[in-house]
Amino acid sequence: MGVFTVSGQGYDSNVFVVLGKIPTVVDTGTGLNSQSILEVLRRFIDLGMIQQIVLTHEHFDHVGGVKDLLKVCGKGVQTFAHRETAVKLRGGHSSFAEMLGEFTSSNSGG
Repeated sequence: MGVFTVSGQGYDSNVFVVLGKIPTVVDTGTGLNSQSILEVLRRFIDLGMIQQIVLTHEHFDHVGGVKDLLKVCGKGVQTFAHRETAVKLRGGHSSFAEMLGEFTSSNSGG
């Protein structure tokens, strides 16, 4: 098993990929740099092989890119987060995200 780090860019948190029996991504960055994060992830794993995403907490710099990652991973990827994190993601409210003009869910400003 290997654990690899994608260093955060700008406001992004670090993103981790855990290779092993159940390939996992931990945190997803803000979503502002998803394309470059996905390019680095592809160096470690075929994105279609990712089976789960773990979100450590609801801060935008850790969860903002989850939608982008889910789009490229295909069906069947499980996402795990604390129940309060899930509520905040569904609601789309994040003061930090709003300061950047962004949103945490499909509720977008335009």
